[in-house]
Amino acid sequence: MTTPTRRWFRFSLWTLFLVVTVAACGVGLLAWRWQRRYERMRLLSTPDVSYMSDSWDGMGMESVREIDVGESVPDDVFERMKRMFPEAEVRRGSGARLPYHLETFIHR
Repeated sequence: MTTPTRRWFRFSLWTLFLVVTVAACGVGLLAWRWQRRYERMRLLSTPDVSYMSDSWDGMGMESVREIDVGESVPDDVFERMKRMFPEAEVRRGSGARLPYHLETFIHR
């Protein structure tokens, strides 16, 4: 009696290219979202900034409704906040009018 030989899956180089491309796009999208989340959290941790948030999505990105930026924050940081938070109303103010600061969510 002959023992059956094991058959390996066969795939072409084109299939390998397609699988690697789809995997790289997925990892790239996740990395972009994590980088964006990190940048948003870094901007919210700027001194003299307070904000009001609504909810969190599945990736941990917070939906911010209002951001109150103090006068001591430089103009380039203020403009970057406007770009990074298109859903929020970003305005200059005292920096302490809104109820949430980033320290509210950091557990030490």
